[in-house]
Amino acid sequence: MPTASQTANEPGSPRRTPDRTHAPQPYRSARPQPPQPPCRRSLLAAALAGAGAAALSGCDDAAQKGAALTATNLTEKIRRELDTSSKENIIDYLAGDEELASAYGFATGLFKQCLAAAGDGAEDNVLVSPLSVLHVLAMLQNGAAGETLTQIEQASGFDTNALNAYLNAYARRLAGADPYGSGIELDPLELSLADSIWLKNDALSVQEDYLETCANILDAQAFEAPFDNTTLQDINAWVDENTHGMIPQIIDDISPDSRLFLISALAFEGAWDDPYEDENVLDWAFTAQDGSQTDCRMMRSREDSYLENDSFTGFIKPYRDYNFGFVGLLPKEGLTLDQALDSLDGAALANLMTPKDFSLADAGLPKFTLEYATKLTAQLQAMGMFDAFDMQAADLSPLGSAAENLYVGEIAHKTFIEVNETGTRAAAATSAELMMGSAMAEEPEVHEVILDRPFAYLIIDLVTMTPVFMGATRKLG
Repeated sequence: MPTASQTANEPGSPRRTPDRTHAPQPYRSARPQPPQPPCRRSLLAAALAGAGAAALSGCDDAAQKGAALTATNLTEKIRRELDTSSKENIIDYLAGDEELASAYGFATGLFKQCLAAAGDGAEDNVLVSPLSVLHVLAMLQNGAAGETLTQIEQASGFDTNALNAYLNAYARRLAGADPYGSGIELDPLELSLADSIWLKNDALSVQEDYLETCANILDAQAFEAPFDNTTLQDINAWVDENTHGMIPQIIDDISPDSRLFLISALAFEGAWDDPYEDENVLDWAFTAQDGSQTDCRMMRSREDSYLENDSFTGFIKPYRDYNFGFVGLLPKEGLTLDQALDSLDGAALANLMTPKDFSLADAGLPKFTLEYATKLTAQLQAMGMFDAFDMQAADLSPLGSAAENLYVGEIAHKTFIEVNETGTRAAAATSAELMMGSAMAEEPEVHEVILDRPFAYLIIDLVTMTPVFMGATRKLG
């Protein structure tokens, strides 16, 4: 079959990592980078971030408009501005051994549970955002106690203080803090994330310190509302705005027993560093696990970063400015996607993210769009979180008065992704409903990785290695 040879541009600046031995390193091109003085790295980072923000200014403008909500906004009274000018080295909170082990452990655990919930898997595509779900679990952890708290921490892989520190550091990175602690304020990244807390009027007196923790550590908004049809519209309008219109609705109705909603929404709109030219988008056939074939448009490129372990070959295709990358993972011949994924735990996935030396990828990525929705109750229970969903056992007393009768009714999760020649649009929303009584060789070895049969993929932060999305495509069309 025909191939196309496109070589990605070099990253604009060297990457610096915290001192760690076993953790996977932040993204690097397979090609050696010339040494540059640290001051130039900071200036280049600022310039690159500005260029990326300009390219996506239309999205930023839309996000600034603000939904016209009828709910009472409590946020101004309790929330401080995020400090993006600090010289604290926030990458230490994100890319250390323990943080990466917890983040990738949660991502693979949640992903596998969603795959299992989809059934035999022959026809079902799956896409989850572990980052979005972690934000909702963090809001739960800050309002839980006793065995309920222990179980949520077991499911998330973080104790509450560690998860607060991790998500706060990442919120500052997204808002424009230099992860290496230069003190230079950069432009916000192409990934936006928002949290919100919705309280029913006069039905639940929530501790102010709980709201302050969620607002000032997790950057959450807080609203008070009657939990009638106007609140239903407000919550969905808030999600629609904060996913840039990609997920217009997260909840279908509000139960009379509902007292509190914890919502997380994120949107990613990234342009490829090296977009696909028309001549490199070819007619192709995608072969599903059952052997059936679907016509598709295959986007071909040459990528600097080739990935491989015993179960997968893959590649990383960077987005503009090298803040994020798309990871394509193809099961090795003789393995189904499910068999390959069975061998993948958090440590194995994290190790797989390190590109092989002296290797390039002759890559093929099909154009595709996916909408996905699931309830996460069974999945999180399988990960050890039981009591929070049990009306008799749940201990959410730190939330405030009358909270002793609260429990998580359900946790809903929706995602969207569109991958094409120019880049990727992706979004996620998660809702927890709380109820009363949630150097390269001159001749590199080139490996062909054509995603024309069931494959897995991720969108990751190339600097901190944070997993943002993780998906499995078993069929197209």
